Amino acid sequence: MDNRLKFLPVPWPPPKPSEGQQKAYSHKSIDKGLKLSHAIRACREIDPEFVYVVDADDWVSGRVTEFVAENRNCDGFYVDQGHFVNWQRKTYKQRRGLLDYCGSTYCAPYYSFCDLMPGISECSERPGIEELRAAIPEQFLERGFGDHTIPRLLRQHGRRLQPFPFFAAAWVMNHGENIYGLADSDRGRPFSPTFLQRYGLENELSCTIAAKSGSIKTLAIDQALYYKSSLDFALRRWRRQSRV
Repeated sequence: MDNRLKFLPVPWPPPKPSEGQQKAYSHKSIDKGLKLSHAIRACREIDPEFVYVVDADDWVSGRVTEFVAENRNCDGFYVDQGHFVNWQRKTYKQRRGLLDYCGSTYCAPYYSFCDLMPGISECSERPGIEELRAAIPEQFLERGFGDHTIPRLLRQHGRRLQPFPFFAAAWVMNHGENIYGLADSDRGRPFSPTFLQRYGLENELSCTIAAKSGSIKTLAIDQALYYKSSLDFALRRWRRQSRV
């Protein structure tokens, strides 16, 4: 195992729905927010420059670390161009606006996260769930980390994240554990060694995946939907800014 990995135990039980809960998955979103807050507090021990939040089932491009290291003088980055992956069918789709769907889509300086959660600095080295709840508003836990709206909150604090100028992440679905959605429709480009290499998976998966390019019709449909997703993302962003 890579000795740079650190596993952080969580000293509280799995989440359960509360009585009168308004949203079906609120307890899971809040639990995710608490765990990520716990991790952000623990980062204080290594004093990182940037933090990239990644869900366990998503993929991140191997270019991200080098790109961030070469562009340190920035408020951070978010994923616009990315992929929807249907794990069951071993297919993928190119899409814009991945930030609105996937939790593994933003990278910001460590101090920016601390600015959003000023109470986190007062937490003990091994905070319990009640200590974290007291330090961080529940609405932030659910809407911030749970609904992955951190980039929007950073924008409200004057931090302007820039889009990664390449396909930076993949939202992996249809693997049996997703709770928020499935890959849209059945069409998609078949996995190829080139695609897998983008995410550093060529050694693990390419031996079981045939190198197929997909039919011309499939590629044309996916490209058309990619352009449509660009327009959809621009419209959603305009609507959000209009409400501010």
